[in-house]
Amino acid sequence: MKKTLALALPCSVALALAACGGTDNAAEDASAETVEGPAEEALSGVSEEPVEDPDLAEPEETGETPAPVGEDTASEAADAAADAAAEIDAMLGEAEATAEAARAELEAE
Repeated sequence: MKKTLALALPCSVALALAACGGTDNAAEDASAETVEGPAEEALSGVSEEPVEDPDLAEPEETGETPAPVGEDTASEAADAAADAAAEIDAMLGEAEATAEAARAELEAE
């Protein structure tokens, strides 16, 4: 059971990271040749012009401006973001340690 879990966790982490993917140059992926069809070609048969929706109501102006964000609120948000980043770093460290332990166990077998 422990061996299964020790192998399953790093594999799932590896799959999750692989699913995110990545590329060194995003411009290569977004060229006209790699999309299904250029916009001009896709819209060539469309002759209608956009029209305004008569049911769409204009937003009412209340004359009130939102209250500015106070220094306390901004500090709380910054602290929460720092805490979340620390938790993520801790989880990543645990996952890397588990993966390393699983690799070492596999190599020992």
